[in-house]
Amino acid sequence: MANLSLQLELDGHRSEWAPGERLTGTARITADEDWEARHIEVELGWETQGAGDKDSDAVEMISLAEKGESIPARFERAFALPVPAMPRTYQGRHLQIHWSVILRARARRGAEVEVELPVVVKPGVAAAVPTGPVAVPDLPPPE
Repeated sequence: MANLSLQLELDGHRSEWAPGERLTGTARITADEDWEARHIEVELGWETQGAGDKDSDAVEMISLAEKGESIPARFERAFALPVPAMPRTYQGRHLQIHWSVILRARARRGAEVEVELPVVVKPGVAAAVPTGPVAVPDLPPPE
């Protein structure tokens, strides 16, 4: 039975995404040996917290491996999920709406393992700015 360790990384190390964008990232799984998958999937979903009944929905889900697929001890795969228009992240006094990306994996023999990253869905979020050197315009010499 393989011992699985999961890691999710979102492109640009972003935590905020706008409706209509594609939430992109990389799923990584390391194991102590090659293993046979029952499933590997990435899900984008939301849940409510606060007063009243709790609600949740997995709005997008993609499979990264087929049942019975042989998976190497070091697995890495990119993914992209569309961010829906509604509901948006909300932090009210009596109700909150939280979004997250979840990576789930299960070997043919073994328990399901998952890792979850919280994300914020709100309009007007700018795309990630590339990291690296920044050009600074020449400034006039001080007087």
